[in-house]
Amino acid sequence: MNSLIAEQVTLRIAGKRLFAPLDIEVDPGTVVSVTGPSGSGKSSLLGFLSGTLPEAIEAAGTVRVGEEDLTGLPPETRGLGLLVQDALLFPHLSVAGNLLFGMRPGGGAAARRRRADEALQSLGLDGFGDRDPATLSGGQKTRVALLRVLLSEPRALLLDEPFGALDVKARARAREAVFATVRRRGLPALLVTHDEQDVVAAGGPVVELELPETVPGRSIRRFDMLDATQRPVIDKPLNAAGRWLAARGVRADIVTATGLVAGLLAALAVALQLFAAAFVLVLCNRLLDGLDGAVARASVATDRGGYLDIVVDYVFYGSIPLAFAIADPARNAVPAAALLAGFCLTAASFLAFAVIAAKRGLETDAQGRKSFFYSRGLIEGTETILLFLLVTAMPHWFPVLAWLFAFLCVLTAVQRSALAITVFR
Repeated sequence: MNSLIAEQVTLRIAGKRLFAPLDIEVDPGTVVSVTGPSGSGKSSLLGFLSGTLPEAIEAAGTVRVGEEDLTGLPPETRGLGLLVQDALLFPHLSVAGNLLFGMRPGGGAAARRRRADEALQSLGLDGFGDRDPATLSGGQKTRVALLRVLLSEPRALLLDEPFGALDVKARARAREAVFATVRRRGLPALLVTHDEQDVVAAGGPVVELELPETVPGRSIRRFDMLDATQRPVIDKPLNAAGRWLAARGVRADIVTATGLVAGLLAALAVALQLFAAAFVLVLCNRLLDGLDGAVARASVATDRGGYLDIVVDYVFYGSIPLAFAIADPARNAVPAAALLAGFCLTAASFLAFAVIAAKRGLETDAQGRKSFFYSRGLIEGTETILLFLLVTAMPHWFPVLAWLFAFLCVLTAVQRSALAITVFR
């Protein structure tokens, strides 16, 4: 799957520019959110990308999927799927009929119907094929509209406030279905929204459009480091391994407990200055930490498992700096204390955000399906893994790396707090 790319896009109405020249790159499996006040050109941007921009709006710039330039192509040949606020289901067709309409030509009638039924089952609509669209709830209509778009095999998705007409609970469920499908299929998706909760649930970069007479348009990206780019790479093999283990009866909590044992053994090895063994055990711990969630997603995810995952993670995070302090108190004790304080600060901001998000019904799949709301930040799992591997491979560098990482933890907490102030009004 290729990225959706817009380069040097400008839009004008009667000679008046809507926003400054804009560059956006949407990676596969990523949802980029476009926000801004009414009249800033959000929906018009989607019109430019899809090839449906009214003639009254002047446009410049290019749109590509991978290396293929789509700018001059008609809408029907661009291969971009569009999901809007109104599901726009055909009332004279059944639910399955709407899906069959979206499919590309070819294949026998029985095979096409089977494909439609399998698609409905994938989003919890098993047995809905013969239903009249008028009998569906708003959230169900959104899921059917999403499936119709997906069955057309788009190369990217354009989402124009698709959840705006839904109530709070239906909106949360529809977000989960849409964003999870985007990530599972590795589709680049561009979301236009006024709702900060959509932005948080999408979990990806944010482009904010502002009216040019106030402040020039600007592009804002969350301050993610490695985790955001590595997530699509890591998830595929982890989920495959999780399915394999789950099929053989391995439970997620057993994987979590095994990871805890490996992590505590790693800390013991550090305290005894057996750093090569510690390096291997840290790798084992982090692999098992990723696998427990993959096993849960492939079998049964439980609140108990989510709780254990959080507790075990922080036991491990705390044990490694403590072990370095034990191994060489004179050299490592103060940097280890700073690192532990940094971990405490990020944990507090992370868990506080998760608690309030749960209270408000917010959900996200930005880091894979979790038992809790995972708010992204500068320092996440990949960065922490890298830190622990570096300090066990080069233990003499522990003081420098610990101070640096503690500082980055502070920045992460500030970043997450700024997001909370914006979202939790």
